[in-house]
Amino acid sequence: VQSSPVFTDVQQMEESLHYTKCYCEENSYLLLRDIHSRVTDRRDRIAFAVFLSNPNRTVPVWTHQPPPAPSARSDDEPDSDAEHCGGSACDRDTARQASPCVWDYHVIVITARTGLSPSDYADDEVHVYDFDSSLSFPVSLVEYASCALRSHLPLLPDYQVRFRVIPASVFLDTFSSDRSHMLVDAVSSPSVCSPTPTPAPASAPDSSPPAKVYLAPPPSYQPLCGEASASQHELPHFVDMLHHRSSAKRYGYVCDSLSELSELLCRFSCRSA
Repeated sequence: VQSSPVFTDVQQMEESLHYTKCYCEENSYLLLRDIHSRVTDRRDRIAFAVFLSNPNRTVPVWTHQPPPAPSARSDDEPDSDAEHCGGSACDRDTARQASPCVWDYHVIVITARTGLSPSDYADDEVHVYDFDSSLSFPVSLVEYASCALRSHLPLLPDYQVRFRVIPASVFLDTFSSDRSHMLVDAVSSPSVCSPTPTPAPASAPDSSPPAKVYLAPPPSYQPLCGEASASQHELPHFVDMLHHRSSAKRYGYVCDSLSELSELLCRFSCRSA
């Protein structure tokens, strides 16, 4: 059985996708919702939301375009975002010169064919959808690991990525975000995602909390909240990579390495076959 992306036509993909810069968790949620409505036979492919983070909240991801800096950069500073891995292959000589974006967390979507064996992960059987990457959309997990996560590099412990893997149906039911993590005091530093911070909705006239602004303009639709969400803002539980042993059914499974991620995906794949 040959693997195939969820979207087989570029126009079909562009008409279906929703993207808001700096809201990767919501972009991924909407993509998974669309996948669930599009894939009629889920015995063929399975899908997951995958959070990338670590206890330090310092996750390097290459192939991402850094957000514009709030202040001008000196002419003699290196242009760290000038080179990226892109296209269908990764140029490792270029990779050594390029600098990553270091995020507190990032969210991607992974789809896989059911009934996978460990050897299938060397082929194009598992697809990664990353809205912010310059790699193809989708791209194989093998290429994403090499180009975007630089799996061949010995990273310092503070920068080693962990993965929280949530089956799509669970994520759609339990995820929620009120976007409060994107609010800062108006007197804080300028936005790194948007040159002009977006004002938050006005508070009641008789209250006097500090004015808040969004670090990046929020999506135009209402905040997302799954039917089984425990609160209006469950996002921190998904980003957390430490407290996960007793909450797998609601918040997914944490993997400490790419090899653990592949093993977990394989177990889910075999279970769904």
